[in-house]
Amino acid sequence: MSHLPTATAPSPTPVDQRPTLDQVLDLPMPELLTLTGARLDTIDVRAEKYAGLDVDTFVGYIVVRASGTLIFTPADASDRQRDLYVRYLTAKRYGHPVPDLDAVLEMHEFTARYNEAVHA
Repeated sequence: MSHLPTATAPSPTPVDQRPTLDQVLDLPMPELLTLTGARLDTIDVRAEKYAGLDVDTFVGYIVVRASGTLIFTPADASDRQRDLYVRYLTAKRYGHPVPDLDAVLEMHEFTARYNEAVHA
Protein backbone atom coordinates (compact mmCIF):
# COMPACT_ATOMS: atom_id res chain seq x y z
CA MET A 1 0.00 0.00 0.00
CA SER A 2 1.37 3.39 -0.97
CA HIS A 3 2.11 5.98 1.71
CA LEU A 4 2.24 8.85 -0.78
CA PRO A 5 -0.75 11.19 -1.00
CA THR A 6 -3.21 10.41 -3.78
CA ALA A 7 -5.77 12.47 -5.66
CA THR A 8 -8.36 11.47 -3.07
CA ALA A 9 -6.26 12.59 -0.10
CA PRO A 10 -7.03 16.08 1.20
CA SER A 11 -4.15 18.50 0.90
CA PRO A 12 -3.41 22.06 1.96
CA THR A 13 -4.37 24.83 -0.43
CA PRO A 14 -2.28 24.38 -3.58
CA VAL A 15 -0.05 27.25 -4.59
CA ASP A 16 1.35 26.33 -8.06
CA GLN A 17 4.68 28.08 -7.70
CA ARG A 18 7.71 27.19 -9.80
CA PRO A 19 9.96 25.16 -7.51
CA THR A 20 13.74 25.19 -7.72
CA LEU A 21 15.43 21.93 -8.64
CA ASP A 22 16.66 21.62 -5.05
CA GLN A 23 13.06 21.92 -3.83
CA VAL A 24 11.88 19.28 -6.31
CA LEU A 25 14.58 16.88 -5.14
CA ASP A 26 14.58 17.64 -1.40
CA LEU A 27 11.16 18.79 -0.14
CA PRO A 28 8.99 16.21 1.57
CA MET A 29 6.42 15.04 -0.96
CA PRO A 30 3.38 16.70 0.68
CA GLU A 31 5.20 20.06 0.68
CA LEU A 32 6.26 19.66 -2.96
CA LEU A 33 2.70 18.84 -4.00
CA THR A 34 1.34 21.85 -2.11
CA LEU A 35 3.98 24.16 -3.59
CA THR A 36 3.23 23.05 -7.14
CA GLY A 37 -0.53 22.69 -6.72
CA ALA A 38 -0.32 19.07 -7.85
CA ARG A 39 -2.30 15.99 -6.89
CA LEU A 40 -1.26 12.37 -7.35
CA ASP A 41 -3.17 9.53 -8.91
CA THR A 42 -2.31 6.13 -10.34
CA ILE A 43 -3.12 4.29 -13.53
CA ASP A 44 -3.27 0.58 -14.20
CA VAL A 45 -0.79 0.40 -17.06
CA ARG A 46 -1.63 -3.27 -17.56
CA ALA A 47 -5.28 -2.48 -18.34
CA GLU A 48 -6.47 -3.36 -21.84
CA LYS A 49 -6.90 0.30 -22.82
CA TYR A 50 -3.13 0.78 -22.43
CA ALA A 51 -2.23 -2.18 -24.67
CA GLY A 52 0.95 -1.40 -26.55
CA LEU A 53 2.40 0.74 -23.75
CA ASP A 54 5.85 -0.40 -22.70
CA VAL A 55 5.02 -1.01 -19.03
CA ASP A 56 8.66 -1.71 -18.20
CA THR A 57 9.80 1.81 -19.11
CA PHE A 58 6.68 3.94 -18.53
CA VAL A 59 7.03 6.15 -15.43
CA GLY A 60 3.88 8.25 -15.67
CA TYR A 61 2.60 11.55 -16.93
CA ILE A 62 1.47 14.99 -15.79
CA VAL A 63 -1.74 16.67 -16.92
CA VAL A 64 -1.76 20.46 -16.56
CA ARG A 65 -5.15 22.16 -16.53
CA ALA A 66 -6.36 25.55 -15.37
CA SER A 67 -8.02 23.71 -12.47
CA GLY A 68 -4.73 22.16 -11.34
CA THR A 69 -2.05 19.62 -12.09
CA LEU A 70 -2.48 15.84 -11.86
CA ILE A 71 0.50 13.48 -11.75
CA PHE A 72 -0.24 9.90 -12.75
CA THR A 73 2.16 7.05 -11.99
CA PRO A 74 1.80 3.28 -12.48
CA ALA A 75 -0.40 1.70 -9.81
CA ASP A 76 2.07 -1.15 -9.32
CA ALA A 77 5.05 1.15 -8.65
CA SER A 78 6.62 0.93 -5.21
CA ASP A 79 6.63 4.00 -2.94
CA ARG A 80 10.28 4.58 -3.77
CA GLN A 81 9.67 4.31 -7.52
CA ARG A 82 6.64 6.60 -7.30
CA ASP A 83 8.64 9.19 -5.37
CA LEU A 84 11.35 9.13 -8.04
CA TYR A 85 8.83 9.31 -10.90
CA VAL A 86 6.91 12.22 -9.36
CA ARG A 87 10.10 14.18 -8.71
CA TYR A 88 11.42 13.53 -12.22
CA LEU A 89 8.14 14.46 -13.90
CA THR A 90 7.85 17.58 -11.74
CA ALA A 91 11.42 18.65 -12.55
CA LYS A 92 10.76 18.26 -16.27
CA ARG A 93 7.39 20.05 -16.06
CA TYR A 94 9.22 23.11 -14.70
CA GLY A 95 12.09 22.88 -17.18
CA HIS A 96 14.80 21.62 -14.84
CA PRO A 97 17.47 19.33 -16.28
CA VAL A 98 18.04 16.05 -14.46
CA PRO A 99 21.18 14.81 -16.25
CA ASP A 100 21.39 11.37 -14.64
CA LEU A 101 17.79 10.55 -15.58
CA ASP A 102 17.64 12.55 -18.82
CA ALA A 103 20.22 10.13 -20.20
CA VAL A 104 17.88 7.14 -19.74
CA LEU A 105 14.35 8.62 -19.79
CA GLU A 106 12.57 10.49 -22.53
CA MET A 107 9.97 13.21 -21.94
CA HIS A 108 7.31 14.21 -24.46
CA GLU A 109 5.02 17.22 -24.20
CA PHE A 110 1.80 17.63 -26.10
CA THR A 111 -1.39 19.63 -25.84
CA ALA A 112 -4.67 17.77 -25.64
CA ARG A 113 -8.24 19.00 -25.66
CA TYR A 114 -9.15 20.57 -22.29
CA ASN A 115 -5.54 20.43 -21.08
CA GLU A 116 -2.90 23.13 -21.13
CA ALA A 117 -0.18 20.50 -21.51
CA VAL A 118 0.54 16.84 -20.96
CA HIS A 119 4.07 15.73 -20.06
CA ALA A 120 4.73 12.02 -20.53
